[in-house]
Amino acid sequence: MDELTPFVQSDSKWLGYMIDQIIANSLKYTNEGGLVSVHFEEDHKEKRLLIQDTGIGITPGDINRIFEKGFTGSIGRSHAKSTGIGLYLAKQLANKLGHDISIESEEGAFTKVVIHFPKIRNYYHI
Repeated sequence: MDELTPFVQSDSKWLGYMIDQIIANSLKYTNEGGLVSVHFEEDHKEKRLLIQDTGIGITPGDINRIFEKGFTGSIGRSHAKSTGIGLYLAKQLANKLGHDISIESEEGAFTKVVIHFPKIRNYYHI
């Protein structure tokens, strides 16, 4: 692996589930001709996997509730396949793995989901 290849420490099965769930939602709520993009970035505190779409977005009233168990939101209720479980499980898994998930969205424009991987530094003072 070279220095340009992004690397994080996680459980590949459960991280894969989280990413699959986020991308599935992006595809479900992005119309034909839209775009789903995946980027990786890091700074001194953390590494981040960003998944962004040009989909229908999330209403301001729903954004703070999307990780609640069973919450489908006003847009989700109009899509028969929405259960409100996927993002709830993704958030629970992220917490168990020591990661975090955040989301920002503008209704009618985009949704960006970020998986945060904190950099853990151990300092020993002798």
